[in-house]
Amino acid sequence: MRSLLIGLLTLVTGCSTLSGARPLAPGDHELGAVIGGGLVEFGGPLPLPNVVVGGRSGIAVALERNLDLQYGLNLTALPFGIVQGHIGVGWFLVGDTESPFALAGANRVFLASNLVTTGEKELGSSRFWAADQLELIGSARTGNHVHSLSLSQYFDFGRPSLTLTPALGTALDFGERGGFILQAELRWYGIHRMHELDAVTWIPGRPGILGITLGTSVRF
Repeated sequence: MRSLLIGLLTLVTGCSTLSGARPLAPGDHELGAVIGGGLVEFGGPLPLPNVVVGGRSGIAVALERNLDLQYGLNLTALPFGIVQGHIGVGWFLVGDTESPFALAGANRVFLASNLVTTGEKELGSSRFWAADQLELIGSARTGNHVHSLSLSQYFDFGRPSLTLTPALGTALDFGERGGFILQAELRWYGIHRMHELDAVTWIPGRPGILGITLGTSVRF
């Protein structure tokens, strides 16, 4: 149970990504940043201030549907000597970029390590952590804006278990090609999972952990 809780804590503190609801076509790219994470009680609900920079790049058309590469790096973890990032792919299962309704799948691998921690470390204190996120994303388009409902399963490679995580999101595109996109998402990590962490008070108290993220990106 201890390793499961550590894995869940790592997820909610650094797994923010740009929305993958609509995989990009080959030659299209999106770069941006997302801030936020799990909600903690700190004089009121406060999202953890994690900053993740990342992007997406269309790389192929597989079975007549877009396939894109997704990647990112957690900037907040770096000053603490931790390198944490993700890489994955997204693919349309139903529909395409312009469809009123679409269904996409994404698979991302999250990697973290304290190998770059400054100063001396005890022998054997270096750690490496990895998890896989498998996500199914339904989306609806209204004009240039895309609204999504998704369900994710996170697998801690060290101790795989069921960690279902639903999410509601929206990506508001106010410009033409190359304009800015604003993104917001509400995610309920491990919605069925009870947790016991005395160091922080998560919201809600149990089960699971609510998380909020906000982001901005540019597509070109």
